[in-house]
Amino acid sequence: MGNIESSDEWDVATVKRVGSRLKLLRGNKSAQWLSDRTAELGYRVPTSAIAKMDSGHRRVLQLAEFLVLAAALKVPPAELLYPDLPDGEVAVLPELTVKSIQAVQWLSGEVELLPDGQVRHPDVNDTLTARARNLVELIGQLEWANLRRTAATGTGAESDLDAAHRSVMFLTGEVAYQAAELIKDGYRVDVARLPLAVRERIERLTEN
Repeated sequence: MGNIESSDEWDVATVKRVGSRLKLLRGNKSAQWLSDRTAELGYRVPTSAIAKMDSGHRRVLQLAEFLVLAAALKVPPAELLYPDLPDGEVAVLPELTVKSIQAVQWLSGEVELLPDGQVRHPDVNDTLTARARNLVELIGQLEWANLRRTAATGTGAESDLDAAHRSVMFLTGEVAYQAAELIKDGYRVDVARLPLAVRERIERLTEN
């Protein structure tokens, strides 16, 4: 795709996107609370740094900070970097905008990004079995996330329930997308065994 923004603008916009998502996911929790959570994980992100991200005034985010902040909020790192999953567009590079789910696949090494914004699997025939195995693993993660959400509902811990719910929503979208892509490539997926929310998304993704 064409030039979206200069490299400097893209750099800052990426950090702002992460900062906005951090603030949203934190809810009414303070920057000090989040800083303390990162300290508990072994790498404190200073309160001042979090406050600057909240206000959009921070231009640089270290990789170590990014990872520990995601862990502190109990969300996949990709949810901070690409918050509009699965279909929202994101400037993954200064001159390349793609769907958020495609950005996640590129980040995980599943696909190659092409200059026109399309994605390409390395070799469909060679990777079909690996992709099916990955789908099985994702389904297992979704089942576990659903169990965790049920457990959190029983304890009444709002923060744990919110984190579990976000994980379920993220994994629901990922399972549906991966299953739909396999179906399009001729692979038989036992859709009937999947949760209703996943089946509905698969139907939408494969209806064209």
